[in-house]
Amino acid sequence: MDLLLTLLILQALMGTLDTIYHHELAAALPTQPSARHELQVHTLRWLLYGLIFAGLAWFTFGNWWVVLLGAS
Repeated sequence: MDLLLTLLILQALMGTLDTIYHHELAAALPTQPSARHELQVHTLRWLLYGLIFAGLAWFTFGNWWVVLLGAS
């Protein structure tokens, strides 16, 4: 379980760095109308990550939930 939490935290940190550096600073995606779809996909992804991290605080994932977490 410690490895899973470490990997999830690493994934979240990499996504945060990607969002701040690449999307906000380098490419300035929020200012480009053509980037709307990509920003919607990233918003959905971060919503799902938020649900997963919140779920880790209150639930024990087992059975098909583990497969779902592994696929994300």
